[in-house]
Amino acid sequence: MLLRHAERIRGSQAERQVGSIAGFRLFVADNMLRGPEIVLKGAGDYTAKVTDTALGTIRSVKHTIQHLDETSANLAQNIIDTRKRLFDTQVQVEAPFEYAERLASLARRQQEIADHLDLTKDQAPSGLDGEPNEPPSEDDAQAAPNPDGPGSS
Repeated sequence: MLLRHAERIRGSQAERQVGSIAGFRLFVADNMLRGPEIVLKGAGDYTAKVTDTALGTIRSVKHTIQHLDETSANLAQNIIDTRKRLFDTQVQVEAPFEYAERLASLARRQQEIADHLDLTKDQAPSGLDGEPNEPPSEDDAQAAPNPDGPGSS
């Protein structure tokens, strides 16, 4: 019966309750990647494989039920390990940044350089591109020395 339900549900990505066993509701569900599988639903969901034979499928369901204690122990250990990693991570997050002073001094130095080079303004730095940003006024032209020498106008 489980095999027939599995074949009918294949490719539909649906789930159908087909009964109950050992206090679990028994479903046949289609998994897009693995195909049909048996799902035992109680406090949690547990899956068993659908095999080529009815006997193989029943053995898979029995194996899933019989190893719930092992699964529970593994999950409990995973919770303990995760809590320890969480605690260790919180300690690291709350610790002061060991390079904070160096970072602050480098940030100050970078700001000094930017202020000195006048990089914080929305204009190109004066004198770097070889061309003035605006035409010189008449006062600037008279004050500027002549590159050809005096009196060569």
